[in-house]
Amino acid sequence: MVATKLQPIADSDICEIVRAQIRQVSKSGEADISVAADRGIVTLMGRVETGAERTAIEMAVRNIGGVRAIANDLRVERSPERSDTEIARDALQAFRGYICLPADDLTVCVENSRVTLQGNVRWQLQKMLAEAAVRKLRGICGVTNEIQVKPGWHNETPKPETSSAEQASTNVFDESAYTDASIEIGQAEA
Repeated sequence: MVATKLQPIADSDICEIVRAQIRQVSKSGEADISVAADRGIVTLMGRVETGAERTAIEMAVRNIGGVRAIANDLRVERSPERSDTEIARDALQAFRGYICLPADDLTVCVENSRVTLQGNVRWQLQKMLAEAAVRKLRGICGVTNEIQVKPGWHNETPKPETSSAEQASTNVFDESAYTDASIEIGQAEA
C-alpha cells in the first residue's frame, strides 16, 4: 500500500510492513522485537545482538512510506555464550580480513561487551573500516573508536645495524658514483 496525502496508511498496515522489513534485515528475528505505530510514529522495542543490526532495522523502517518518526528502543544485548575474550579475539580477526588495515598497530579493549578501538592509522578510511569491521560482530553492545589518524605516521620496524665494513663500502660506493658523475659532467663541458 502506498501513502499519499489524500490516503494515509493505517497504523496496522505500517506495523505489518515494518515486521516484514525486520524479517529481512534482522538476524535476531522478529520474535525478539515488538512494533507499535501511532499516527505514523513507529516504536521499536526488544533485543538485538549487535549495534549494526539495530541500525539496519532503523534504516529499513525510515524508508517505509507513512512513517513520520521512529522511537528506537531496541536494546543491544550480548549473547550469554559470548565472553569479552571471545569478542576481543574476533575483533582482531576481523581486522586481518582487510589488507589495508594495519592490524598489528590496532588495540582492542572489551569491557562488558563494549569494544574500544585504539591505535594509529594513516587514513580516515582505515579508522572507519576498523569500526565497521567490529560493529558486525555478534554480542557487542557498542563501539568507541579512539583510533588516531596521523597522515605521516607509519610503524617502521627498525632497520638492522650495518657493520662498519658494510658502512665503509657503502660510503666508498656513494663517493665514487658522485665522482664518476662529476667527471662525466666535466668531460661534457670540455
